[in-house]
Amino acid sequence: MYIKLDNDTWEKYIEEYFSLDKKISIKQFCKERNINPSQFFYHRKRVKAKNAPVV
Repeated sequence: MYIKLDNDTWEKYIEEYFSLDKKISIKQFCKERNINPSQFFYHRKRVKAKNAPVV
């Protein structure tokens, strides 16, 4: 069972993953931390949209 995380925690996981310079796959990263890969993708997209400039 995966753990439920708030948005701030997801942002920290996303930053942690990108600080690894993609040395491991997202699937492996999520497995090691017991987080849901589909939720990782969802929150990665959410964070990206939040940081995108408004045109």
